[in-house]
Amino acid sequence: MRLISILTTVFLVACGGGGSSTPEETPTPTPAPTTQNCNVVVTKGPYPQIWPTLEWNTASLESQGMCPDEVQSVIDYAFLEGNDTGAIIVIRNGYIVIEEYDSGKTENDLATSWSVGKSFASALMGVALEEGLVSSLDETTGQYFSEWAETERENITIRHLMTLRTGLRADCLGPPNDYDNGGNSIYFSIDQVACALNRELQGPIGNKLYGYSNSDVMLAGEIMEITSGMKLDEYLDQKLGSIMNADYQWWEDAVGNSLGYCCIDATPRDFGKFGLLFARNGEWNGQQLIPKSWIELSTSLALDGEYGYYWWPINDHNGFVAIGLHGQTIAVIPEDNLVIMRFGNYSRLGDGTTVRAGGNGHSTNEPLSYDITSFINRVTALIR
Repeated sequence: MRLISILTTVFLVACGGGGSSTPEETPTPTPAPTTQNCNVVVTKGPYPQIWPTLEWNTASLESQGMCPDEVQSVIDYAFLEGNDTGAIIVIRNGYIVIEEYDSGKTENDLATSWSVGKSFASALMGVALEEGLVSSLDETTGQYFSEWAETERENITIRHLMTLRTGLRADCLGPPNDYDNGGNSIYFSIDQVACALNRELQGPIGNKLYGYSNSDVMLAGEIMEITSGMKLDEYLDQKLGSIMNADYQWWEDAVGNSLGYCCIDATPRDFGKFGLLFARNGEWNGQQLIPKSWIELSTSLALDGEYGYYWWPINDHNGFVAIGLHGQTIAVIPEDNLVIMRFGNYSRLGDGTTVRAGGNGHSTNEPLSYDITSFINRVTALIR
């Protein structure tokens, strides 16, 4: 049995969103069931590496080095009553080997990322650096944000934003009259860039005063929009989505700022393509979409057990995971060519557009007993 522990956090508050840097209480991980033997013959590697094209290829667990004896325990755990799981997918060697949906859901129904979107923002920063749109992570941000010019905050670098070392208050609250729907966090702000910029220093720039910040990521996303001249969803589609034949819909606020810290809608299968891209070191069917050097750098803190560059650690295992509110999960274990995903049941609120204003927003529910660590343990225990 492989024991995995994951650092978890509250990413947004309530089903409508919000900002927080407070650790979240999660259920105690449960041991994964183990079997010393398998009731079917399990194929040993090496395994051929394939890529999804218009459609994914599916394969049996045993053909990809996994024992199916305990697969039902994986499914039952995810879909326990009260967990409100909408979909789970496990990808091994480019094949879908487990795929289950809640009653009434299909592979064509949208899931939402919540803070899994931060890992997408991180990937695009790597692309922007490779293209020279951003010259260096050590560029200071005062050149992008006039509000910070001629203040100490102009010395904050992009790297500080990416590693949560800005010295600023973790997240913005803003004046009460700057919010619609009576919210009190960045997610409810009319102008979320202005909200993120309106933070004061609470300590030295470069010191890590907190472990999580929606506002830092919001500003990193804004820099990419400034330098690329494109909305984040356009940049994502041009550099990744259109090439992988994946449709990602990135939300924006009421004044047109992309929500870089959250809120991408896609089918679970399309989210799986993003996970596979990282499992394959940024390569997609012969094209290097994300520089391998960025894959290595942006996951390095996670591999060392720390959150940074917008990936979380999977300790005691050489992997990393994107996590969103209410248990949205894309776990990547490259050495096993494995992607493990779980998404909650999702409803898009409001008029159907992806503008976070008025009654438009996201609805998912807190799972009653789902724990990311326990779920990943159960999947990895199938590997032989």
